[in-house]
Amino acid sequence: NHTDNDANQESVKNYGGFYIARYEAGDGDANGTPRSSSSSNSNTVVSKKGAIVYNYISQPDSITRAESMYTGKSKLISGAGWDRTLNWLIETKAKTENEVFVNSSSWGNYKDSTGNAKTNSGSSNMNYTTGRNEAWKANNIYDLAGNVWDWTTEANSSDKRVFRGGNYDYHGSGFPASGRNFNDSDYSDFSFFGFRPALYL
Repeated sequence: NHTDNDANQESVKNYGGFYIARYEAGDGDANGTPRSSSSSNSNTVVSKKGAIVYNYISQPDSITRAESMYTGKSKLISGAGWDRTLNWLIETKAKTENEVFVNSSSWGNYKDSTGNAKTNSGSSNMNYTTGRNEAWKANNIYDLAGNVWDWTTEANSSDKRVFRGGNYDYHGSGFPASGRNFNDSDYSDFSFFGFRPALYL
């Protein structure tokens, strides 16, 4: 029953794909201080390692902030873009179908992370920075599994919007990288709501 407001199909068709940000969106104005609410002051969105995660954000604000990175080219990732990225991980054998669709605790930041992914994982260790564990990446893209939920352009209903990938306070066995959940589009009250830009040529 989901719909996806993805207006970038022509670009994908013409250029053969799109770029996904290596890191979840970071707050370029945070100066090392974790965001504490949706009213936190910021204008600059960055995608780089060690940035403060741009969380406490609604889906409409995620759209605006993603588009502010590169005017006319950067967008909030679509649900279709998210799914295509996950399938690419499987096609390139970076991850197995089970690791993507069933249990991502071996390569994501969850409360039940395992192996090397367990280092600095879970809510008790959340220090709100991007890409801080090398075990949390696949094909050089960090935090597709866990860390914070990433808003997408996907809609569950007229007022509900979809976020993907699970978060640090959930189980990777219940909400793997393919995990899909939804809430009111203006919902921004928790630290585990973030977003990830994509770039279209």
